[in-house]
Amino acid sequence: MEKNSLNRRDFFKLSTEGLGIAVLSSSVSGCASKILNSTDKADRNRVLDDNAVVKFIHGVASGDPSSDSVILWTRITPDLKEDGLIVPVVWEVSKESNFDTMIASGINLASLESDFTVKVDVQNLAPQTRYFFRFFCNGVSSPIASTKTLPSDNAQSVKLSVFSCSNYPAGHFHAYSLASQQKDVDAILHLGDFIYEYGRDGYASEQAEELGREVLPEHELISLQDYRTRYAQYRTDTNLQKLCHSAPLIAVWDDHEVTNDAYKDGAENHQANEGSYLKRKAAAMRAYFEWMPIRESADAANGMINRSFKFGELLELHMLDTRIIGRDQQMNYANYIDPETGVFDTNLFSSDLTDSDRTLLGSRQLEWLQKNLKTSTSKWQVLGQQVLMGRMNLPAAITTQQLTLEEFKNLAKLAEIAKRLTNNDSSLTETDKTYYENNKHLLSPEVEALLKLPDVPYNLDAWDGYSEEREQILVTAKQLNKNLVVLSGDTHNAWCNNLRDKAGNLVGVEFATPSVSSPGLENYLDLSAQDISPTEANIVRLINDLRYCNAADRGFMTLRFTHEAVKASWHFVDTVKNKNYKEKLHRRQIMEYLGDEKGASVV
Repeated sequence: MEKNSLNRRDFFKLSTEGLGIAVLSSSVSGCASKILNSTDKADRNRVLDDNAVVKFIHGVASGDPSSDSVILWTRITPDLKEDGLIVPVVWEVSKESNFDTMIASGINLASLESDFTVKVDVQNLAPQTRYFFRFFCNGVSSPIASTKTLPSDNAQSVKLSVFSCSNYPAGHFHAYSLASQQKDVDAILHLGDFIYEYGRDGYASEQAEELGREVLPEHELISLQDYRTRYAQYRTDTNLQKLCHSAPLIAVWDDHEVTNDAYKDGAENHQANEGSYLKRKAAAMRAYFEWMPIRESADAANGMINRSFKFGELLELHMLDTRIIGRDQQMNYANYIDPETGVFDTNLFSSDLTDSDRTLLGSRQLEWLQKNLKTSTSKWQVLGQQVLMGRMNLPAAITTQQLTLEEFKNLAKLAEIAKRLTNNDSSLTETDKTYYENNKHLLSPEVEALLKLPDVPYNLDAWDGYSEEREQILVTAKQLNKNLVVLSGDTHNAWCNNLRDKAGNLVGVEFATPSVSSPGLENYLDLSAQDISPTEANIVRLINDLRYCNAADRGFMTLRFTHEAVKASWHFVDTVKNKNYKEKLHRRQIMEYLGDEKGASVV
C-alpha cells in the first residue's frame, strides 16, 4: 500500500498496534487517539471529513533541537473553519528524503483553538543527525523539509546562520533565500522582529503596494486574530519557507512581535485607546507560540522564552528576552534637554543611567543566565538576544541630534586647528590656516559648548541604557573565565564590538546581524552611495572598541565555531526592492575571535 493513500484512521490504527512504525507518544497524540476511536457521535462529527479539501500553504518548519529531539511545525488550511472542527494530521520522519525507512510517525490534531497549527515534539532521535519530515492530511502532502539534531558531546565544528528584523512591506526576504543555499548549517537563529505590527500606513511601507507586499490585516495588530493573520501572511513568503525547510529554527522575540519599543508593562507604540496593553501582549505571545516551532516550557504561559541549547562541549547557546518580560521603560534624551535653553542635563542623565535598579532582563532571567554560565562546561558561551551590548558612545551633540556626524567632524576639526593656533603649533600648514580663517565664524560659544559635551550612548533602547545590568553579566563571565560571544540584532545594521567591563578588561565579543529587509542607517541618515563608506569609517573611528560597521546593506550573518576560534561572516544582498537579487560579494566581511585579549580581528 502506498503511504500517500493510507486512510488516516487506518494509519492511526496500524501505528498504535505497532506494525512496523514507531509512534512517539505525546499528550496531543493521546487526544487524537481518544477522539478518533471514540464511539460518541458528537466526537466523530467534529472530525473533518476525509473528502474535505485542505492545503499546506504556510509550509513546514522545525525548531528548538536538542541532541535527541526536535519540534516539527506546520499549519493546515481547511475550507471549513468552524468552531469545534478537528483535523487529524499525520507526520512522518525519516533519514532519507524518499522516506523509504521510517524513523518516527504519528498523528496530531489541528483545530481552530490553535489556528489550525500543528506542533510535534519528536523524541528519541540520534544526536547530530540530519532528518527529513513531512505532514499529510486528507491525501495531501506538505512540502518535505530537513532538520537536524544537536551534537551530544564531541562536536568539532558548528555552523549557525543568524537573522533579525524581517519587515514584509519593506522588501523581499532575499536574505532568507540566500541563506537557504548555505551548506552544513546546524541551526538557524532568529533574534527577533520576525514580524512587524504596523498597519499599511506604518513604518517602511512606502513601496509596499508597488512590491505587492501590503500587509494583512490592513490595520495595526491588536487582537489575537490580528497577530495570527500577520503570521499567516509572512508564512506564505516563499523565501521564508525555503529557509525553514533547510534547518531547525531557534528563535526569540524582539519588540515588534508585540509592538514597537515594548517593555514589561507598556510600549511606545501602544496608546490608551488601543485597550489593555497586557491583553495585547498576551495575544501577541499566544500567536507567537502557535506560529513558531518553539518548545513551550511550563513558564510559557507567563511569557518566559529564555532557554539554552547545548552543542556538545563546543558551545552553549543561551537565548534571552531583552524586551517583553523584564525590561524597565527606556530612558529618553528629550527628558534631559531644557526645552527653553537646549542645555543637556549631564548630571541627571548620568545619575539615572547608572541606577542599579534598572533592569533589562529582570531578576529571574538574570539569575537563570548567571547560573547557566556557571554550570556550563562548553568552550563558548553564546548569548542570543536582541539589542546591542557593546558600548556605543558618541559625542552628546550627535546623540541628541544637535549636530550631524558630518557637522561634528568638521567643527571638531575646526576647533582642533583653533587650539593648535593658540598653542603656536608650528606644524600647522597654510591649508589649515586658510581653512580656519574661512570657517572660524562657525565656532560660536554655543557650538564650542556642544563640542565639549561628553560621549554618551547613542541608543538608550540597547544595553547602553541598562549599563549596570550589562556590567553584572560581563563581570560574571570574566570571573568564571568564560569565552563570551554575544549575538545581537534589532538595529538593522551589521556590527562587531569588543566587550569590556568597566575596568577595561576584554570579556568577549559581539557580532550583530543586519536586517532581512528593514531599512538601516542609510535611511535614517539619508546617505548617498558615496557617503556610505566614509560614514562607516567615521562611526568606527568615533566609537571605542567598535571593530566593524556596515551601515547600508540587508542580509544575514553566519558563525563557524571550532575549539580554536569563532568566525563571523556577514552576507549581503544587492536589493530588497526587486524580485531578482545578487549577493553583494564586495561587501562581505569576515571577523575572527580566538578567545584571547586581542578581541575580534579582520580575517
